[in-house]
Amino acid sequence: MAPDRLADRKGLLGGLDGIKRSLDADGSLEGADYFCQQAFDVVTRGISSAFDVTKEDPKTLAKYDTRSLFDARKLQRWGDMRRTTNLLGLQMLMARRLCESGCSFVTVSDCGWDYHANNNSPKGMAGLDPMGRQVDHAVAAFVQDLHDRGLNEDVLLIVT
Repeated sequence: MAPDRLADRKGLLGGLDGIKRSLDADGSLEGADYFCQQAFDVVTRGISSAFDVTKEDPKTLAKYDTRSLFDARKLQRWGDMRRTTNLLGLQMLMARRLCESGCSFVTVSDCGWDYHANNNSPKGMAGLDPMGRQVDHAVAAFVQDLHDRGLNEDVLLIVT
């Protein structure tokens, strides 16, 4: 994730934490209906801990880790691939953590898969091989983890 994007997310988290503290202090949400309260709790209570993967068991982190599957810099040199990362596994781990904390809809986005013959993208298997292995690894870890935690009946995974 780009440093500026991470900084934006940390800023949002800080703002939400501040709102939560002030609402807790004056009881402003006491009159809110149940669903509004539940949605606010998910955003203010569950999100911050869901993004902190350092609290995960190191074995679980290792199962999701896709960083060693390929060198992202080799694909990033192509114009169409400059947003490529090898962090899909960690993104899927955060998605599982968000599901556990009550989020009912989570989107994980990675780079595009447009490997047509031009000068801005790798040709054929030069792009498909590393990205495909990453998706295989990340999705397999996610599905197995959901099953192991008893969440497999509660989460729908769509890969497009």
